[in-house]
Amino acid sequence: PPPAAPTLEQAAVAARAVGDPWLLAGADARLGRAAVLAGQRDRGRDLLHAALATQRDAGYLLDAVATLEAVAGLAALDGDEARAARLFAAAGAARRRLGARRSHADDLRDRTTRTAVARAVDPPGLRAAVREGAGLTLDAAIDYASRGRGTRGRPASGWPSLTPTELVIAQLVAEGHTNPVIAQRLFVSRATVKTHLGHIFAKTGLANRAELAAEVVRRGGPTAAAGQ
Repeated sequence: PPPAAPTLEQAAVAARAVGDPWLLAGADARLGRAAVLAGQRDRGRDLLHAALATQRDAGYLLDAVATLEAVAGLAALDGDEARAARLFAAAGAARRRLGARRSHADDLRDRTTRTAVARAVDPPGLRAAVREGAGLTLDAAIDYASRGRGTRGRPASGWPSLTPTELVIAQLVAEGHTNPVIAQRLFVSRATVKTHLGHIFAKTGLANRAELAAEVVRRGGPTAAAGQ
């Protein structure tokens, strides 16, 4: 059964507090898988990609491969089986280069999805997708996974359109943290924080940090606000 989400949410909060990117990425990846299993694909997608970025930047390559396989499974759920085949092949090639075998648990978790992908794509197309994916480096595969992140059910504007990362940044702004501090807490660059803030302001129509902080307080924090 999927792990209890509240426990993983607490683990993510604790990881940010102690500054441990491995714990944070692990919590995000497991939260992402749990969200996908619960039918929350948009949230799962955001969490998996956040984990993937942290794992790549911090050099947790085997963890990144496992997360890439989860993203491949999500592509299959989205109906993009050729993309899923490329990502599974890229993850397999990365495992071979790293000298790491798939665990029995990994095989069981992905076997049904891999079989469905193989049946959904015509043989020539499948061979081409596998060949293309296997030729990607891990970095290139992660870049490919991050592009065209699938059809999203989230609105394009308004507070409900904010991603989990944007909600966390909004909360940190409300707590009075500067961009450099937020970047340090989330293990991202200052430029990334600035970009996220630009997206938040554009989506919500809020003009500045003071208005954003007031809105977070009005909504009761990011967890409560996400459902409003």
